[in-house]
Order: sequence, then structure tokens, then C-alpha cells
Amino acid sequence: MKKIIRFTLLLISSCASAQLKTELEGKTFITKIGSVCEETNVPDACAGYNTYFEITFNEQNAIIFEKGISSCKELRYSNTYTTEWMFEEQNKIILKNVEPHYDDGQKIFVDNILIFEDNKLTAKPENKYYGEYVFEILPQKSKNQDEKSKLKDLLAMQQLKEIGRMNVATA
Repeated sequence: MKKIIRFTLLLISSCASAQLKTELEGKTFITKIGSVCEETNVPDACAGYNTYFEITFNEQNAIIFEKGISSCKELRYSNTYTTEWMFEEQNKIILKNVEPHYDDGQKIFVDNILIFEDNKLTAKPENKYYGEYVFEILPQKSKNQDEKSKLKDLLAMQQLKEIGRMNVATA
């Protein structure tokens, strides 16, 4: 009897994980992880930049893009990391074999774990000075849309959020 109960529980949890994995496949999530303000001796509107993480889930791999986008909406730099992913428990995503992000070997996320709950993806950065990363889902676009268009949409979304925060703060 115990074996039947264990098997049933294992089957139910496997089905739930498979359903969540299917739900994530083909989706892209994005979050702003920081910004850099550069001081220049002559005015330069393009001196600073924001850094974003974008994660796209495929059937077996998660592709992590790190992008630095200047104040002039130009791509300043980008890094790409590809890793396998799986659900360990309900809502807990494990990224396998992610290369260290920084020269000192510091990881991108604590224990390479992401949490998927209520259609939101969250992660804790390895650097304890930063808060939790909250990823938002990017709307599905047609395949022929180019990278600049994606970046423009992202920046517009971030600007709307910042305007909303300013309106709340002044109210």
C-alpha cells in the first residue's frame, strides 16, 4: 500500500513539473539588474547605461543574455550563457552548469536557482547588496522582429514603470 501511495505522489509531482516546464518553454523573461552612471568632462547623454538579464527557456536549455544598454538606447555590450534547466520541486527551477559570471567566480544567481510562481520569475543575486531580481515576461513577438525593436520595447516598458513610481511618490 505504501508503495502505491509513493508511486502516486511521485507521478502527480512529475506531471506538475512537466506541466510547468511546458508552460515556460518558448517564453522570455527580463529584469533590470543595475545601472552605471559615468562622469565625463564634456556633456555626454550616452555615458551611462543600464544592465538587463533576459532569460529564454527552450525545451532543454535556458539562454541567459546580459545586456548593457546605453542612455541613447544603444547596445553597449552583451554576454550570453547557455545552460540546461529543470524543475527540482514545484516552482523551483535549477540552472545546471552556469559559468561563473564574474572573474572572482561569483555566480549570477544564488545556487543557480530561480522561482516561478504566479507567472513571475524571481531569483536572488549572489551579491548580497542587491535585492531580489523580479523578471517580467516579454510578450511573444514574430520571429522576424529584430533586436533593436526588442530593446526599444524593453526601454519603453522600463520608462513607464519609472514614471509610475514617480507619480506614486509625488501623490
